[in-house]
Parts: sequence; structure tokens; C-alpha cells
Amino acid sequence: MSVLTLRDYERIFRVIHGLLLNEDGDPSLACSYFGIIGAELLKMRHGTHAVPVFGAAAYRLPMDGADVIAFGLPTPYGVASDDKAFHCWVEAGDKVIDFQAPLFQEQAQRQRPKANFPPRMLQRSKAAARPFPEVFSLSASHAHLPNNSLSRELIDDFYRRRANEDLITAACDWYRPSPWKIQASLSIGNQKGEVREVPLSPIRVNSAW
Repeated sequence: MSVLTLRDYERIFRVIHGLLLNEDGDPSLACSYFGIIGAELLKMRHGTHAVPVFGAAAYRLPMDGADVIAFGLPTPYGVASDDKAFHCWVEAGDKVIDFQAPLFQEQAQRQRPKANFPPRMLQRSKAAARPFPEVFSLSASHAHLPNNSLSRELIDDFYRRRANEDLITAACDWYRPSPWKIQASLSIGNQKGEVREVPLSPIRVNSAW
């Protein structure tokens, strides 16, 4: 049984992506925001025990051609992760949820300019994970290698920043699970007293990997 419906996954993604588009930076490089804020929304709005996890990850998507998305640090013994090479996902119950998956195309195009991955939901069973070497040859497979010490370090660092706490508050104020209506935009003020209307992400998620 899924933790999230496709509709609610899309809403969470569009809220987080919309907030990040309002900030300086590249949302496709902001997996920690998708993981940590996504976990907070699952806890606060769905009553689900959810944990953001940092480490190495890989997905072979069910497409033709070069369809592997991998995050981590290759080593002679396999793959590892550190504070410069990592990914962040959410573990909830028996599921792994990647709220950054709709941006896989932007990530892949840095190395493969013609990569074409449609924005889709990624919610997989933890029990179905494969060892890293198998992912690169087995279609529709996934692998996750948590790094507990890195997770503690990066999560603590995230919450030390007041601006990140504000983003979590804004996301929780904005997000509503279906069938409740969600606002198309959120009014956000800055320290200068200026108010900006931040719209939901324009990216729609209509299917799952």
C-alpha cells in the first residue's frame, strides 16, 4: 500500500519546488530541502512517521537507452557518500519516497544533454531495493545506501538555519492533502516588509516510475 497518492505527492512536490523557485539557487541541486521538508509535511499533515535519509542512491528508470540516475561517490569497492556527493530521500513505513524525482531530467542533462525524463512520482518499496551493481543493468530497479553519520550532520546543519525553519513553516501553512483545496499561491513577506506571491511549481506530475 502506498504512503501517498499521486495527487498528494504532486502537491508536496509543487509546494516545495514553488518555494525553492522563489529562493536563490537551483532546486535540482536541493535534495535536502525536498527530503527534509517532504518528511515534515508527511508527519504534520498526514500523521505518518517519516524520516529524511542522506546517502548514496541509484535508480534505473524503465526507459530505453541511458536511463540510470545515480548519486554518490564511486570507489574501488562500490559506492559511498560524503558531504559533497550524496542524495536525500524520505523513508516512511516500508516505502522510500524521492520528492526530487520530477527534476531528474534537469539533473541528467548536466551529463547527457539529450536526456528526457518526464516528471513522475517515485515511491518504491524498501524491500524491493537491489544491490548497487544490479541497478545498472536491471530495469525499474533502485538502490539506497544510507549514511547515518552524514544524515545526522546535514539534518542538524539544515535546522540550524533560521531561513530553513521559515521554509518549513511556509510549506506546512500552504500544503493541504486532497480532497481539501490547496491555494494556487502563497503570500510570503521578507524582513523589509515586502510581500511576494509565490505560485505553486508549474511542473505537473501525472504518472509514476
